[in-house]
Amino acid sequence: MANLPLPIAAFVAGLVSFLSPCVLPLVPGYVSLISGVGVEELKDQEASLLGKVMLNSIAFIIGFSIVFITLGAISTEVGQFTARYKALLAQIAGVVIILFGLQSAPARPCTAPINVCTA
Repeated sequence: MANLPLPIAAFVAGLVSFLSPCVLPLVPGYVSLISGVGVEELKDQEASLLGKVMLNSIAFIIGFSIVFITLGAISTEVGQFTARYKALLAQIAGVVIILFGLQSAPARPCTAPINVCTA
């Protein structure tokens, strides 16, 4: 698969994932959930019923795509922001770690030979 163009390799990987024994048994339940009808009714192959299933499936795919494309875009922006201000964020993180360390340090010096003193 290393020699395939990226879109074809992604499609093949998705197809293999879809046909895996963990996913394939879920397909009838998924289709029933999307369409609002049972598997027995889907076997009748009525044109109106198949149209309803296709319309609901396409709407689900569009909604799913919008959600994950939006999440990907937001993640990209957050990543670019953190890359742009990496030095400043590292200094802020260092100060926060020092403050946490000072907060958890004992209020009085520990005189035991083994550090068993509690504040």
